[in-house]
Amino acid sequence: MKLRTELEPNIERAEELFTEILSLISKFDSAFDQGDEDLMDTTVNQLNELTGKSISKDDLYEYWGYTSIEDLAFDISLPSPQKVENITNDEVIEIKRRIETIFEQSEDYFKKLSPFLIKQGATLVEGLDNYYNELLDKNIPTPPDKVIYL
Repeated sequence: MKLRTELEPNIERAEELFTEILSLISKFDSAFDQGDEDLMDTTVNQLNELTGKSISKDDLYEYWGYTSIEDLAFDISLPSPQKVENITNDEVIEIKRRIETIFEQSEDYFKKLSPFLIKQGATLVEGLDNYYNELLDKNIPTPPDKVIYL
């Protein structure tokens, strides 16, 4: 099922930002290796300005322990999902289906989404999983902890 445009991940925007984000992460890595706190701060600020996200130094420290620089660049480049009006049950089911199957998709699936990003070395899996989970979080209210049923 195709989701409404406002629910789909904006792969085109991620492609536009990817190279610059990758460069900034590399710049941060170099600053970290040199112990240059000012350059690390400047780089984080540039990432935040470019993406509109709230990235911290902690988000960039030691990412290599859990992901590649290309996958981190994709995750940062991909615009955050938005809250939408009147999300349907069918849309929620499709988003949950995508979350459940994203790790099982073939490389061809991801090549169709973005030949450019795949060629750059990004796998897209973690970034899309994060996107869809955040999309659900923003669009499905969590029930209150303390509900009294009468």
